Amino acid sequence: DRSLVYSSNPNNKGGRLSLIGKNGNLINRLNFITFPSKCVFGGTKISTSTSVLNCAVPRDQKKLTSIVLPDTYQKKAVFTSDDFYEIDLTDGSVKILFSDLKKDFDAENLKVSGNRLYFVNRYDTLLYSVLLSN
Repeated sequence: DRSLVYSSNPNNKGGRLSLIGKNGNLINRLNFITFPSKCVFGGTKISTSTSVLNCAVPRDQKKLTSIVLPDTYQKKAVFTSDDFYEIDLTDGSVKILFSDLKKDFDAENLKVSGNRLYFVNRYDTLLYSVLLSN
């Protein structure tokens, strides 16, 4: 009953990812730049049964505000290094799932299975996973 919509800024640089309800109403604008292909609805917090959105978020947000998006990214003219976040869809709180400055993951095609978040790394096209929170 929710979807993600990416919209560019008027100059096509940077942009916003918004959470939209089934009637097309804006539920929330996320405070970071990322793309729908870097997010997945899925998983729940076991303690509260709350639905969550898991997203890979590029570390260098400033860089993304100076390039044409999403075209430059989709054409693989630019790659990102991502951290992984969990967004609680009830209260909007954000929690870091995984961040390691020594690792460069440019995640896409995210899927949740069990207590793991799987993704394909655009750098090497291999499958990786991170542990989801409980």
